[in-house]
Formats: sequence, structure tokens, C-alpha cells
Amino acid sequence: MKILVAVDGSDSSLRAAEYAAKFKASHQDSEVTLFTVACYGEPQAMSEFSTVAYRGEIPGNSKSFATFEEFTNACIISGKDKVDKAKKIFEEKGLDVKTEVISGDPANAILEYMESNGFDKIIMGSRGLGGFKGLLLGSVSNKVVSLAKVPVTIIK
Repeated sequence: MKILVAVDGSDSSLRAAEYAAKFKASHQDSEVTLFTVACYGEPQAMSEFSTVAYRGEIPGNSKSFATFEEFTNACIISGKDKVDKAKKIFEEKGLDVKTEVISGDPANAILEYMESNGFDKIIMGSRGLGGFKGLLLGSVSNKVVSLAKVPVTIIK
């Protein structure tokens, strides 16, 4: 069984990684991939000299970037930090796990990656790092549950 675990650094996504690690421990033949969407938003050209300002989000980072390249590098580091934190959960249990960092719209990126790589299941947290903490499901998890063609396990 191929399992995609969406992580974003939130507490619920780390609990999802823990849940997936327990599953992997009892199903050694399963393949688990920790997946995060590093950044989302759209670059906007500021001038004809190709200077790019970025209107998007790197959760936990309010820094402005002079160039799109600076922003991209910060995204990669941010995404790697997220999956590395979740990867430690697997490593502490002596379990193999793959990681993937992609940019784009979070829900769409999860769904597209799931479909293009033949995953059998998605595991993710109920709430990410978004601003509406009182909602039962976050917008990303809600969209994934609604549109995924495979079972989705939501962890609180």
C-alpha cells in the first residue's frame, strides 16, 4: 500500500505522521511518502527589469524577498524543515520513509501528486496553519476529502 502523508508543520499534521508511522510499523511492506507544499501564491513582476515581488505565504515567515530566487530558496528550506520534522518520527522507530517538497496550491498539489504517483491512501491533519482555528476541518483537508479518489484519514 502506498500512503501519502501531507504535513505542514502543524500539530495535527505531526500527529498524522505519528499515525502513519504506527501503521508503517505494523505493515512493513507499505510505502510512506511525507509530502509538503512549501509555498503558495503568485509572483508579481514589479518592473521590466525582472525584479519580482512575492505575494504568497511561507507560514511562520513574514520576510520580504527582493527576488523570486530568494523567495524560492526560502520556500525550499521551509518545506524541507517541515518534512524533516515529520521524518524524525519515522527514523526514531527505524522506519523508512520518502519525502517530497512541492510548491503550488496545497489541496491541488496533494491531489495531483496522489493521482500521478498511484497512492492508495492519504493521511493528513484536520487543521493546518491557517487562520480559522475554530473550523472542524481546514480548507485544505476539506477539499482533499471532497475530491480525493482514494480513502483519506483525517487526524485531529
